[in-house]
Amino acid sequence: MIAAPAKYLDALRYSHEARLRVTLYDAGGLVGTLPVVSVRLKIDGTAAIRRTGTIEVAIDPWGTASRDVIEQINVQAGEVKIEHGIAWPNEPTDWVTIARMRIADGSKALLAATRNIELYDRALLIQEYNFPTVWPMDKVKPSPPGVPELYIDLIERAVAQTLPDVTIVVDPTIDITEKPLPYQSFGRGDDRLDAIITMAEALDAEFFNNNEGDFVLADANTVVTTPVWTVSAGEEGVLVSMEETFNRQEQYNAVGLTASAEDEQDKYAFVWDDDPASPTFFDGPFGKRPIFLSETYAHMPTIAKVESTAIRRLQAYLGATRSLRLNTLYNPLLQPGDRITVEWPDGTSEVQIIDVIDLTLGDGASMGIETRLDRL
Repeated sequence: MIAAPAKYLDALRYSHEARLRVTLYDAGGLVGTLPVVSVRLKIDGTAAIRRTGTIEVAIDPWGTASRDVIEQINVQAGEVKIEHGIAWPNEPTDWVTIARMRIADGSKALLAATRNIELYDRALLIQEYNFPTVWPMDKVKPSPPGVPELYIDLIERAVAQTLPDVTIVVDPTIDITEKPLPYQSFGRGDDRLDAIITMAEALDAEFFNNNEGDFVLADANTVVTTPVWTVSAGEEGVLVSMEETFNRQEQYNAVGLTASAEDEQDKYAFVWDDDPASPTFFDGPFGKRPIFLSETYAHMPTIAKVESTAIRRLQAYLGATRSLRLNTLYNPLLQPGDRITVEWPDGTSEVQIIDVIDLTLGDGASMGIETRLDRL
C-alpha cells in the first residue's frame, strides 16, 4: 500500500471531499495542471509493465483555453503526475501521488477528437530499444581494472543506454555482489526490458516503476503478509459487489524448472505444494498438476538458485483455484501484491492477494480488484 497520512486512510471509508490533480511535465520540467474529468488506471501485478491508464480532459476544440491545453500536451517528452487528495475543513488538502506515467505519442495527435490521453509506465521506453548488437555480460570494469561487472552494474548500464538521466532505487536488503557466469550474452534484437528483468531475477529481485515513476529494484522474496485493507458489506463496509470464480485451466501445484546456460550443464529443480491444508496440496484431492518451465540465460548458477526461482514461480499459481472479482469503494493506495481481508456475511473471513486493480478516479467512486486466495 502506498504510504499516506492516517487520517487520509480513515477518510476513505467515510464522508469526505475527494480531489484529483494531474500535473503535466515535459522532459522532467513542470508545465502546468490539466483540466481532467476522470482518470482510469489499470495496475497489473502479473505483467512486466504494471501501470497503464487513460485520462479524460475537458477540451473544447474551438476555445482558446483548450487550444492552449492541447499545445501543452503535445510536448516532446510528456509525463503526468496523478495525485489524489482529501480536503479537510480549514486545512490544506492531503495529496498522495498515485502514479507518474508517460504520455503515449499517439494520444497527442488524436487528442482534439478523443479528449483522451493514453498513459503507460516509463519502463516501456526501455522496451522500445532492443539491443542493436550482441550485448556481452562478461565485461570487466575499467576501474578498478580487471574486476568483473556485477548484475547491478549491467542493469544500470542497460537502463542508462536508453534513459541516461534515470537512477534506480535499490532495496538495501538485496545482495548485489553476485556476478554473471562468464561467456554469456544477450543477442541482437533481444528485448532490453526483458533482459533487465532477467538480470534482476538473478539477484532475487523485481524491476519495475513505482507510483512515483521511479525505477525500482525490490527484493522479490520480501512478502508482507499483514492485510492492509478490509472488504466487507453493510453500512460500515466498502463492498459493492463480488464475483467468485473457480479455474483449473491455469492452475498448477508443482513447478519443474530447467536452467540452461551456454557451456554449462543444465540444472533442474522440482518444487510442489507440500501443505496438507492447502486445497491444491500435491498429494491431495486436487491431483498432481505440474507445469514445466525453462530459462535460457545463465542467471541461476546453482541448484539452490534454481529452487528459489521455482518456488517463486509456484507462488504465482498457488491459491488461484478460487479467485474474486470485487467492486468496492475506491482505495487508491492499494497496490498489486497487497493482502486484503475479505469478510463474509456468515462472520468468517479470509485473506486474498491483489493481482490486478482497475481504478477510476474523478468519475465515480468505485474500483475493481482481481484477487487470489492467500496460501502463505
